[in-house]
Amino acid sequence: MNGSPAKPDPLIFVHELNRRIQEDPTNKSKIIREFYSERVKAGDREGADLVMLIREINDAKGSIPKQPIPVDHTDAWRTRYMAGAAVALVVCTCLGLWYFYRQVCRDPKVPKSHFVSQKNGNHKLVVFVHGVLGDMDNTWVNPDTQASWPEMLAKG
Repeated sequence: MNGSPAKPDPLIFVHELNRRIQEDPTNKSKIIREFYSERVKAGDREGADLVMLIREINDAKGSIPKQPIPVDHTDAWRTRYMAGAAVALVVCTCLGLWYFYRQVCRDPKVPKSHFVSQKNGNHKLVVFVHGVLGDMDNTWVNPDTQASWPEMLAKG
């Protein structure tokens, strides 16, 4: 220890001040002023200031509104919208790169157009449409037997 006397716990004084106010709540301001003057006269200005600060904090806690504060969700909606747009952009970019790699980098040959027809004067037309990322060979040809569905239909 450094030889200086120990200062009393300010919470003891906070409780004492609260007890006095509860005994006579109508004179709250007068009681607080008198209490502060007592502590300053006792040579404990720092403790008196600390008690007043703690008292103000306690009073402020009691004044917190019971109703929730309305929140503007516009920014939250905008953030979710932008996050969704960013995810969609990333997905579209990945699909585009995958398609580019599949069509150009991996297999540099450009698929040719296929037209299967009969020469017997039949004027009916059947159109086979594959998906956006597909072609005739990957969609309509059996990989095991190499049989083409449009050619089998044309043979009848």
